[in-house]
Amino acid sequence: MTIIDGIGPAPAPISSLKNPQVRLPPLESNVDYGQLTCDVASRDRVAEEICRDFPYGGRVLFLGDDDLVSEAVALAGFSVTVVDVDERIGQCLATVEADLSFVLGDVRRPLEAGQFDAVVLDPADGSVALNHWLNRVHEHLGDEEGVRVYLSVNMHRLGRRWASLLAGLARRDLVPVRSQERIKRYPSPSWADTTTDLWVFERMALPSSLPVPYVEIETNR
Repeated sequence: MTIIDGIGPAPAPISSLKNPQVRLPPLESNVDYGQLTCDVASRDRVAEEICRDFPYGGRVLFLGDDDLVSEAVALAGFSVTVVDVDERIGQCLATVEADLSFVLGDVRRPLEAGQFDAVVLDPADGSVALNHWLNRVHEHLGDEEGVRVYLSVNMHRLGRRWASLLAGLARRDLVPVRSQERIKRYPSPSWADTTTDLWVFERMALPSSLPVPYVEIETNR
């Protein structure tokens, strides 16, 4: 999809893409990569949030996508790039007829992926290397106001690192604007009733005199 002067065709509603015969099935989790994959309904809920914020489409980067959310976003009319260390994800996404590209890469190292209107993050909750994700966001998110970061996270499992993560994003002028609680569900027998929230951050011009930005956060429970 090509956007000229910020105007383009509106993405298709996610609800129109829910034919189970044409959707990718959930990927089998690989514990070596810290994967835990959500169901298709969760995938679509996250995609709806992105479509809501960018009604005329845009360029979206997924830093890791074992949940295959990129499929729904690309089918809705966005230009999507996925970076992941798992080759299976690229093989799955290669079957999707949309503006969707896959880059085999590790978020712990610099990437050549371009500039994007939105970056979607789904780091392992137990990861001790969250700064790598923040560095990749800094490299590939556009500089203009209004660009967004979508972060899937279980705050209880992340623990004290949540505050450090917020501070790291704030240093890049990215502040939280809303959250969707329990937006993803993981139907795994060994992870009963496991869910993650989706936090949305937006780049805003903030006065340098504010050490900690304050923004009213919309939380949907």
